[in-house]
Amino acid sequence: MSFLQSIILGIIQGITEFLPISSSAHLVLIPHLLGWELNEEFVFPFNVLVQLGTLVAVIVFYRQDLQEIITSVIKGIRDRKPFDEAPARVGWLVVLATIPAGLLGLLFKDQVEAAFNSPSLTAVFLFLTAGLLILAEFAGKKSRELDELRWMDALWVGFFQALSIFPGVSRSGSTIAGGMTRGFDRKSAGQFAFLLAIPILGAAGLLGIIDLISLDNLSTYLPLMAMGFVVSTVIGYLAIRWLIAYISSNSLLPFAGYCLILGAGSLLLFGLPEPAQAPLVGTPLPAPSNMESSLVDIYKVSIEPDLEWLLPAMNACQQEEGALDMLFLQKAASSSSDLADDIFIAYGEIQNLADSVFQIGSDTLALAAHPSSPLEYASEDLTSQIFSAKLKTWADVQENCEECFISPAPSGRITLYIYPSETRLRQAVIEILSAGSHIASTAFIAPGAKQVRESLAADPAALGFLPRRWLDSSVKEVQLTGVAEASPQIPILAYTAHHFDDTLANWLVCVQNRIG
Repeated sequence: MSFLQSIILGIIQGITEFLPISSSAHLVLIPHLLGWELNEEFVFPFNVLVQLGTLVAVIVFYRQDLQEIITSVIKGIRDRKPFDEAPARVGWLVVLATIPAGLLGLLFKDQVEAAFNSPSLTAVFLFLTAGLLILAEFAGKKSRELDELRWMDALWVGFFQALSIFPGVSRSGSTIAGGMTRGFDRKSAGQFAFLLAIPILGAAGLLGIIDLISLDNLSTYLPLMAMGFVVSTVIGYLAIRWLIAYISSNSLLPFAGYCLILGAGSLLLFGLPEPAQAPLVGTPLPAPSNMESSLVDIYKVSIEPDLEWLLPAMNACQQEEGALDMLFLQKAASSSSDLADDIFIAYGEIQNLADSVFQIGSDTLALAAHPSSPLEYASEDLTSQIFSAKLKTWADVQENCEECFISPAPSGRITLYIYPSETRLRQAVIEILSAGSHIASTAFIAPGAKQVRESLAADPAALGFLPRRWLDSSVKEVQLTGVAEASPQIPILAYTAHHFDDTLANWLVCVQNRIG
């Protein structure tokens, strides 16, 4: 990104954040329309930080109202009458109206991120913005003022704001439309919409700063980000002042017309977003380099929760393979022969799931305990006796293997954690327990590796198995003796019902190389 591009995007953000024409749509579409090749690692934190510039603008513009609201809220809390004064009620209702967008953002995070990579889908959402603005003009009397705001009004506007998590749906346009459909005049609807921008832009800015800190070349990017921040602040302030004056006595229909024209023009350039295709039955592949083309635009890649540590490598490889649009989801393994997603990544073999399989890597199991546990070693036979409940207390274990402890064993029973039946991790544990597949019925069932690790970290009497890639400083590894050196290897497999194309195959190889 150059300084000129930073200035242009700062101007676009400053104008479009408050005008009801969708800032997110412009930040997605303009680089595509101008043919800019921007660093994807840099684009998201940059976009969020220029939004912080518009946050500063709205705070400065409404500084007196904000001071009155904050003072009134504090006074209401002190007097135990939090809703007694109108400014305090507005402050609390801003908080209430923010909740729907936050919940929707968490529930549809993956879908929203995928939409930001699709200019065609963004163009479609511009039509929704236009529809909301037209609805606002023809619904309600528009005579209520801000001090008449009630909790039902706030929730209603909040749900309208929640629509704006998708690029192309204007946040200011949807919230102003929400207020006007509840009978508020344009100025009051606009004022509440801009006050609602403060917590949303603040939360997004915080996430952007976290992403910014993680950038490798931070010092290189800072001047560009600073330029975009300053420009969006100045332009944003001027845009608020102009818009409040404009909507007090003018219609929103010109903005609706603009959104329709921009959306239609973008669709002409980028085409309609393609509907999801029905999955095709795949065939076994001898090597990932000889693969036929796929029929999907955005690949849905599902992984078991136990493999969430793969996500950084998967994201990094997606950035390297610029032609790939991917949506990452987490779901439990299924033995169904129907493969709803394009790729499913899981531990071990799953019968009848798909014909095409690619091994990404492998993992092994480690016996783990609380960091304070004095147990240092355990033989294969001793471990089998513990997990079959033949040895139920720590004293029993020490009596059978005193040299396994570096200090006296704790008193009390051993707390065992194990994975559910029919899971590959449970089967891998059984392979270690050579005495047989019997596991004590008193063992606690943990749904996955994350829960096992959390349980071991919280309970000094606990013992369980973890995939080695889940070991960290919160738990302690107990060295197993008498177990075969490579036992048991748990393959990490990618299943598909599609024919892979070369780009997707290269992505899988990239993930394979990154995890070693």
